Amino acid sequence: MEQKRTLIHNVIVVNEGTANLGYVLTQGEFIATTGAGDPDPSMMEGAEVIDGGGRLLLPGVIDTHVHLAFGGVDKREKSDNLQYQEIRYVHNGVVTLLSGVTTVRDC
Repeated sequence: MEQKRTLIHNVIVVNEGTANLGYVLTQGEFIATTGAGDPDPSMMEGAEVIDGGGRLLLPGVIDTHVHLAFGGVDKREKSDNLQYQEIRYVHNGVVTLLSGVTTVRDC
């Protein structure tokens, strides 16, 4: 089965400390290649092509110190109730993901 390919071009790509207008080609869930400037036209064949409009493309952010169970909770609201804690985990995880953080280390 052939994996879906997506070409995002005309985006600012940060790579190894430099930022250039360029492109990112994904295959399935993985980045296949990146580059500065315009992509080779052959990359567009069979790929969904997205024009980034000169915006910054950011693959995700890692937060190495979060508290998913108690983030945003007043000390008076803390509970030993496991179901309540599970709800807080899910809620805070969704909020974290929607803010662009794709990997966390829960302390």
